[in-house]
Amino acid sequence: MNYQQFTENIKSIIPVGTIIPNPGGGISTILSYSDKNIGYKRGNSRITIAFQDLYDTYVAFKGRKVKTTDLMSYAPKIFDSTRGGHSCNCTFLFSILNKLGKAGEIIGEGKAHHPFYAIIKA
Repeated sequence: MNYQQFTENIKSIIPVGTIIPNPGGGISTILSYSDKNIGYKRGNSRITIAFQDLYDTYVAFKGRKVKTTDLMSYAPKIFDSTRGGHSCNCTFLFSILNKLGKAGEIIGEGKAHHPFYAIIKA
């Protein structure tokens, strides 16, 4: 799947207003799409993430088991709240890929020694 197909699939399969349950509790709600970004709400936070960042991460990890800690190491400015990103983006990515049929279910406890993880399909 190329970048264009990836973004088109997200917009068509996961329309604005879609509510996505989070594995650790709570929900994320898709608020908006632009040409370059997805806007979503998690709790009281409004978060924006670039399609390109999601796509690049998908390509980097497809065919592998990926933990949230792997994502935080790979792109801390996107996936790590302690280094300028948003940790919520980790499970958000897994959830988006799952809805696209590109990841299995999210497994784990979301804790230091038992982080969330998913198998990213090739």
